Amino acid sequence: MDPIAVYAWKVGIPRLGAEHTAVLGSIMAFGAACLCLDLLLDQGPSEHPGDADELIKTGDRYHQLGLQSVQRQMMLNQPKDITEAYAHSMLLFPYAMAREKISDLIGKRSPSGPSTGLHIESPGHLDWAIVLRGISTTGRAYRAVNSNETDGAINDGMDCQSQKLHHSIASHILAKVSELGGEPGTAGPEPKPILASKHALFPVVSATRVVALETLQRKLESLDQTMRDRHRNAVPAMDGDKVLIRLAQTQSITACSIAVDLLFYLCKMIFDLEQDDISSQPNSCVVDTRLDSFQWLRDYARRGIYSHGGPAYRTIFSWVSTTPDEYFELLKEPIPAQQTRSAAASARQEPAVSWDVEREIRLLAWDIWAHWLVFAILIEHETFWTPNFGTKDITSLAPLFQGSAATPTLGPSKAEAQDWWPGNMCSIALQLQKYNSRGLA
Repeated sequence: MDPIAVYAWKVGIPRLGAEHTAVLGSIMAFGAACLCLDLLLDQGPSEHPGDADELIKTGDRYHQLGLQSVQRQMMLNQPKDITEAYAHSMLLFPYAMAREKISDLIGKRSPSGPSTGLHIESPGHLDWAIVLRGISTTGRAYRAVNSNETDGAINDGMDCQSQKLHHSIASHILAKVSELGGEPGTAGPEPKPILASKHALFPVVSATRVVALETLQRKLESLDQTMRDRHRNAVPAMDGDKVLIRLAQTQSITACSIAVDLLFYLCKMIFDLEQDDISSQPNSCVVDTRLDSFQWLRDYARRGIYSHGGPAYRTIFSWVSTTPDEYFELLKEPIPAQQTRSAAASARQEPAVSWDVEREIRLLAWDIWAHWLVFAILIEHETFWTPNFGTKDITSLAPLFQGSAATPTLGPSKAEAQDWWPGNMCSIALQLQKYNSRGLA
């Protein structure tokens, strides 16, 4: 249990909401999502089937206002604005994740899709990841200004930032926070999550991850070498436009290489027990907020690295926020349809020309993403607001890599396609879910 995170959520953020209207709006958005999840996860039929839809529409409205508020604060780029933006942004990512889960649940109850129009239709639905990357940028800016500014300067600025709540409303919120344990160090217990290290799939992933990532690394190196060879043999070679294209493609390959390196590092943090011995700044059992009202925020931003005794979701999601922008841009573009040999022949081209570098790079980027999704499966039960997007998105991506007509030219052979690691881990996870639902696991 991380007392710093518990205090931030139970005390720090609600107190901030009592002072700033925009933050209170984001609290209301996340609260609406929580109520909506309670309704949808209830086993019995709802007396008011439209309640969930109405709740999430309200949540979406407040969430958009919260995003706009953070964007304005970041544009001002002042210590007081960045400090509030970081505290505010802590609410935006959980809402985006909860929104994904709600969309899935509504879709299951209503096959035609939710009336809010946000049903997930493809693995390219990455709104939550965009929010997360923006929050990470906010966090880096906060840590930068926090290391250069005095505590007093930040707090003085916060006192006059954004629209204030009416005194009676603010007093009511602060009173409720105190009733729930609002004094320093008394944030109270939190429901115990199912940690990633306790997930039934954890030992399977741990035993197979090294070979899987080494195979992924070889795919990347093979694509890089093939691309270099084709560029060198291109005619004419001294062409300015082709040089620019080659430069862009090389940057994309480099970004993919960094993403794979970060997967290796993520594995080391999650699965190597030695990491626990070098964990930085162990969590204190008491949160000391006597120095100033934003000590909790600084403590939250400075939390140590992952240890096997705590949740892993923060560490696993950090991969999404630290991958290069050039890599993430590859995931935003649709994968071009593969030109078949018959189409190439009809166009009077050699079959080899049908090999599309851009398509192969994007397929590689999605393959890397699918490998990360395996680790995301491990954290699907660490928080109540995390959706089962790991198994769902791997299932959606599988036709690209498991021997369908869309299998890339330089992609795996039939035997290798059947041994696609994300697909295998997803199948095991789904089997475990099935047995668990029957009470056999």
